[in-house]
Amino acid sequence: MERVENKRKVYNFRKLIVNIAGDIIKIVLGIILFILSIASIVYTCKLCDTDTLWEFTFYNKDNIFKYVIIIIGMIVMYKIYIVLKRNNKIIKYKSQYGKKIDIYKLLICMHCILGIGWVVCTQLTPRADQGFCSAIAANLFSATYDKADFLKGGYLNQYPFQSGIILVFKIIYSLFGINNYIAFQILNVVSVVLIDIYLMKVLKKITPVHAEKIGILFLILFFPMVFYTSFLYGNLMGCAFSTMAMYYEFEYFENHKVCNMILSTVFIGIALMIKSNYLIVLLAMLIFLGIDWIISLKKKNIIFAVIVICSYIIATSGPVKLLSIQENVYLGKGIPKIAWIAMGMQETGMAPGWYNGYNADTYLNNDCDSEKTAEEAQKYIRERMTYFAENPIYTIKFYTKKMLSQWCEPTFGGIWINQFEKNVTISRYLDSILNGGKLQKIVIEVLDVLQSFVYWLAFLYVITNRKRKNIFIWFPGTVFIGGFLFHMIWEGKGQYAFTYFLLLIPYAAIEAKMIVNYLTNKADEKYGK
Repeated sequence: MERVENKRKVYNFRKLIVNIAGDIIKIVLGIILFILSIASIVYTCKLCDTDTLWEFTFYNKDNIFKYVIIIIGMIVMYKIYIVLKRNNKIIKYKSQYGKKIDIYKLLICMHCILGIGWVVCTQLTPRADQGFCSAIAANLFSATYDKADFLKGGYLNQYPFQSGIILVFKIIYSLFGINNYIAFQILNVVSVVLIDIYLMKVLKKITPVHAEKIGILFLILFFPMVFYTSFLYGNLMGCAFSTMAMYYEFEYFENHKVCNMILSTVFIGIALMIKSNYLIVLLAMLIFLGIDWIISLKKKNIIFAVIVICSYIIATSGPVKLLSIQENVYLGKGIPKIAWIAMGMQETGMAPGWYNGYNADTYLNNDCDSEKTAEEAQKYIRERMTYFAENPIYTIKFYTKKMLSQWCEPTFGGIWINQFEKNVTISRYLDSILNGGKLQKIVIEVLDVLQSFVYWLAFLYVITNRKRKNIFIWFPGTVFIGGFLFHMIWEGKGQYAFTYFLLLIPYAAIEAKMIVNYLTNKADEKYGK
């Protein structure tokens, strides 16, 4: 009897831990989404100024009345639906062949076509970090390459973590030809399709409600996904693989099969090799593995956690070691990570906490000594924290502007990154989108409304589902929390934020579908189906 009582106490304790973890996630996610929901209808930031090649953020007051007009329009449309329903004027379309058109697949194909069209019409060439990585990969094929990028003060000496994306460039160039940018960009389009498919698979794991069509529609309207297909960097590829890793971990939680463990580990490893930012996804994976272990006490979870950590070590250090061996050079520690935290606490003239070259300048000024650079960055952080503590109003303004510049700029830098050198003369329509024409104004307005709706719908989802006991539905939300908090501390940038914004779309789509279902059911009850 005593043994049974002890087991019951242990079970209740485990249940309590899971409930507390779930409550913390819901509270933090709810607070962040509420803040962003309010901020997004008060402010709309704009990123521009290509003359200096820097991202200058302008903080503009939003027009709240446009949201009122949109809501009134939606109410009018619902009233029209009611009138038509009352008078039996609703006509349900059927194909002449008796088959339903698969709208879901049609929308994914449409997204793919939009991506290919954007890549072909822009033919953007790489610059800044993407340009350096592309050039190094191309130089690796040259017998006369002097390897200056590997030497003291060189690009890879400063940023050895870029070895992974350089290897990706090298693989692509070996298969499709050196400097074949379109090949990389087409792979970005493939990544968009994979994100569409697997993010909607994640949505299905969250709810039995069929909200995939609304979800895909939101993804298509979220134009930055297409804008970033021309960006020769690891954002979309890493996002695709990390989303796949999340999905297969969801699968693992349901059946604890080894194949799902392996797939999830492989995909998060690839995502980390391409872009180290996806460490946030890996940490969320480990958190939920721990929660699942508390619930199920499966020993497999410990093995899963160990191989996930091993995949991180291999994915982040493997490419560095491989390039070092292949090129017979030594790549040291590079710029210490703490330098990015120090930079994230600085005024930059563009937006608070954005890139200003502090990390590289400090490293070079310290004769490329990682330890000395770390010491200087730590000293700066202590001084800055003291200043923040003594000036609370300034601190609030600083981090508010840093948040707004990342999360209330509706293009997430997608237009800005496409404003540079191209291999073609773009059409007047693209010129209007990219260079401040009427189409750009329309695109920004659409994205501004979509951004606000996603924040509000995701916030409502948290409120309406706060009593659900299934903690695993908050897996994507936990990644979002991690991304939001990380980039409030780290270097800020819209191109980092947008991949986390995508994780809110399943919640927003589900809540939108629930609202539509509620309203149509009300109409059906009153006027019949």
